[in-house]
Amino acid sequence: MGSQFLLSLRYIEKKIFEFIIRNRNKKKYMMHRTRMEVIGNILTTTRDYADNDECTGITHLIRK
Repeated sequence: MGSQFLLSLRYIEKKIFEFIIRNRNKKKYMMHRTRMEVIGNILTTTRDYADNDECTGITHLIRK
């Protein structure tokens, strides 16, 4: 019975570790996605308020 108990504890520890890693990766993905949305919104707003069409290229907007 003792060895089965240790095996079940190891199994539980493994599942907890997998859960933590999976959620950490999901959180990193969500943070990256949010940052990309913010950058996209800034570039879109800058393009919308540009004085002329020459200033709407993505390279120009990033340098600005």
